[in-house]
Amino acid sequence: EKLGKNSRIKNPSVLIAETNYEDKTLLKESLSMIGFANVYETSDGVEAFDILNQKANEIGLVVSNWELSNLSGAQLLKKIRGHTKLNSVPFIMLATQDSIEQAKSVHAVDEGISTYLIRPFDLQTLPSLMENILPQLEKQKKVGQYLKEKQHFEKQGTSEHALNLLQHAIKNLPD
Repeated sequence: EKLGKNSRIKNPSVLIAETNYEDKTLLKESLSMIGFANVYETSDGVEAFDILNQKANEIGLVVSNWELSNLSGAQLLKKIRGHTKLNSVPFIMLATQDSIEQAKSVHAVDEGISTYLIRPFDLQTLPSLMENILPQLEKQKKVGQYLKEKQHFEKQGTSEHALNLLQHAIKNLPD
């Protein structure tokens, strides 16, 4: 079953921020196989943020390498998580078996990464990873939406409704 248009993922476009041509090609192929209709790609962290910001209503997933030009994958992640409109977009970080990369991946989980994909990977790795984390991604997105609504109602002075939305957000936190 495809995960894009006919699935629980509401935004069937993906942003790939990757410097390695072979990995980028494999990711594009794998993601299109599971239903992501549109793929935006770049090897530049600043450009990745700009694309995501411009296409925020369309992009439902970011897959990023650590090493990007102008802005690292970790810096990109931090910038996304700090942006009100973008902070709930699921983010998969690419890493190698190298222990330094794994240490960075553990740290990235603390920074709000959804999960990481260890290299080398094949066409079957990403679909199974997506199946495993799809419920978490949907909850993460729902929590982000509740928090945005909460902020909106707080600004309007409707604190009781804001508190209600915060309770819904807490109830929907990923396990």
